[in-house]
Amino acid sequence: MQESSNGDSLNSRIGKKESSFLLKTTTDKTSENLRREQQEQTKIQQEELERDLAPPILPSKIALSNFQEEQKDDNSMATASSLRERLKQYHELKAEQMGNATATKAMDETDSFMGPPITPKTDETKDETKEQEAPDESWVPKPGEGEEIEEEVEQKESSEVEEEPAVEEYEEEEVFEDDESEASSEREVEEEPVEYDEEEVTETGALTIDQDQGIFAILSGDDGTAGVATTTGQDQDVFRALDEAEKADRAINYPPAASGRPTQQSRAPPTSPAPPVSVKQRNAMPQREEIKTRQNCIIVLVIIVGMLAAAAIILPFVLDYNGVRSSGSPEEPSPTQAPVSTSPPAPTDGSPTAVPGPTEAPTTARLGQFIRQYLVPVSGEEVFEDPDSPQYQAAVYIADEDPYTSQLTSVEQLGDRYAAITFYYATNGDNWDTCYLGDESCVDGQWLVNDVCDWFSVSCNEAGRVTAFLFANTSGNGLRGSLPPEMLLLTEMTDLVITNNFLTGTLPDAFGQNATNVRSILLQGNQLEGTIANDYLEQSPLEVVSFANNSFTGSIPTNLGGASLLRTLDLSSNSFSGSIPSEIDSYQAMTELSLASNSLTSNIPESLFLMNSLERVLLDGNSLTGTLSSSVGNLAALEVLRIGDSRIEGFIPDELYSLPNLAELDISGAQFRGQLSRLFTNLAPSLTTLIVNNNSFGGTVPDSFGELTNLNVLELHANEFTGSISESICALPLEVLTADCSEITCDCCTECF
Repeated sequence: MQESSNGDSLNSRIGKKESSFLLKTTTDKTSENLRREQQEQTKIQQEELERDLAPPILPSKIALSNFQEEQKDDNSMATASSLRERLKQYHELKAEQMGNATATKAMDETDSFMGPPITPKTDETKDETKEQEAPDESWVPKPGEGEEIEEEVEQKESSEVEEEPAVEEYEEEEVFEDDESEASSEREVEEEPVEYDEEEVTETGALTIDQDQGIFAILSGDDGTAGVATTTGQDQDVFRALDEAEKADRAINYPPAASGRPTQQSRAPPTSPAPPVSVKQRNAMPQREEIKTRQNCIIVLVIIVGMLAAAAIILPFVLDYNGVRSSGSPEEPSPTQAPVSTSPPAPTDGSPTAVPGPTEAPTTARLGQFIRQYLVPVSGEEVFEDPDSPQYQAAVYIADEDPYTSQLTSVEQLGDRYAAITFYYATNGDNWDTCYLGDESCVDGQWLVNDVCDWFSVSCNEAGRVTAFLFANTSGNGLRGSLPPEMLLLTEMTDLVITNNFLTGTLPDAFGQNATNVRSILLQGNQLEGTIANDYLEQSPLEVVSFANNSFTGSIPTNLGGASLLRTLDLSSNSFSGSIPSEIDSYQAMTELSLASNSLTSNIPESLFLMNSLERVLLDGNSLTGTLSSSVGNLAALEVLRIGDSRIEGFIPDELYSLPNLAELDISGAQFRGQLSRLFTNLAPSLTTLIVNNNSFGGTVPDSFGELTNLNVLELHANEFTGSISESICALPLEVLTADCSEITCDCCTECF
């Protein structure tokens, strides 16, 4: 009986060992098959990946990532299916083991009843016996333990979901720099065996689950167990792994999220597939799409802002150009004018050059920029609203037609050219008598062609700056118009001479306030009007000023050019009024003062006779009153004295006869009286002209006048003379001799009244 029980117990133990061996063998085979299937799938996946990455057609990173995700899903499903089969086998073997355990327990109770021989046992023997006889239940789930394990797995999964990092945003910078090098690196990772650190094994011998690889880390062992433990702790981990596999199976049923470009995790070795998509990842996917949408919106907004910025840069040129042309287009050049190109001309010998005109393309930007940045600060904006204004015509010519502008070397030269061209259009240059643009007969240089220094009546210094306009023809050159304010740009100008033309308007104030080098300004014989500022051209070293024969009004200026250097002041034949200012003596360097033919009144100021440098004093043709001061004798340098056609009265002062250089005395048309003095003979060396007609002189003409050997003109008519003209006077080389022949006998008069 005992032998039978012992035999049954032995058989039971053998059965239990066979069951354990069968479980292990089955598990080993299943794990081996699973690993083999994974390797084959990985190999197929790698070949497909290499084929997709092979040139000449490279797959997109998104397609590659989708492919890998699909492979991972297949692997996960295969793994879950294999784990279910193993779980089923486990339950069957567990039931069989429990039956064998029951039989063994009954046999042990029988043996204890029969009183088996007692043999002393050491502690080690007891432990071995206990290990052999007691069934290994450490890996068997106890009542309620499965639920606890399940809850533990769920808690772990939830903590992993909470700790799982947010889905990485798609990064433009992440690119595969070298597809071939990456493929080779993946092959190296595939061939490299997976090694686990000793630190990854717990005290019970169970492998810890890698957070990156999830439950599939258990199935990738290198010891041949393929996830089945060789110790009690490993058996328990197998059960936990089976439960986690069921969790993974449920997770696999969710559709995978749309992946973007492959990340670092998606490029991990195929032997360690990524964990299934978590709930947090699935929730982050709509946020990811929203982020992409926002990024696209930002890109569109940036593009729109860039277009608006470009429009803001371009539109001002178009608007400025259209604004100045809104009232019409500039007049076409006259048929005689040769159109000019914007390209620099070839060197010439000074003859005019006719070259094609510019295209319309650069006109808008170039003209608009030129007007806005350079001309508006000088000329203002209003003049460029009129296409017929000289300023606008000059701007168009320089910007679009002038071939020489590109050869200028300084802004100052550009200013001179703009001022000169504006002057040309302001004085109706196309209708000048000679040397207008296109005048083939001009040998002195057409205006607007080539260098401004080569133009007719223009002079320049060595630096190429304009120094003079010299329109000094006695017959003029047909200039009609006004002097433009842009002449202030002619900062190097020393001489402005435009005589006997048809200039109108006023003197440009800006020119008078800013010019600093003008030495002479001669504008006589025109039609200028307005007043002359007392300090006009105050900053210039003026020496000669002639505004004669115009229509100026106002008072006589006393500080022109700073006064100190002024030698000649000719304001004759205008409409100046008032008295001669007492400050007239501020012109201490003055040699010629001509205020004739104006509307001046009052006496001649005593201060005038203090101007010791005066050589010519022309005050005739006014309404001056009073007498001729005896201070006239102070003017030792005086050569010409004209005070006729006035209301000056009285006697000629004797001090006059002491002037050693007096060559001309004209007191006609005044109200002098008395007799002609014999002291005139003191003036014999210099006196050439004596005009005393139309006064109230009486008596006889002194015979001593025959001693005035240099006398050429003697006008005596319209007085109250009596007697006769002596033979000594008739013997003089007189060109003009007039007298009242009805009152006086004159056998040699050239004209009798």
